[in-house]
Amino acid sequence: MTDARYVLWVDDGDGVWRGIDGQNELRYLNHSSQPNAGFDGPELYALRTIRVGDEITFHYGDEWEGVD
Repeated sequence: MTDARYVLWVDDGDGVWRGIDGQNELRYLNHSSQPNAGFDGPELYALRTIRVGDEITFHYGDEWEGVD
């Protein structure tokens, strides 16, 4: 089994990439190929009904960078 870790990086326009320290709200978003939330600019919106207790998911994208 390989160790697969992913980070969601978001540039909010001020030159700071969010997600690097894991201390913001993005840490609660998990990847899904069928997400229930998505971004419109810096705002996160529900793509369908999200009930109490549901995991909030977002499609991280199809571009991946390897880490040496």
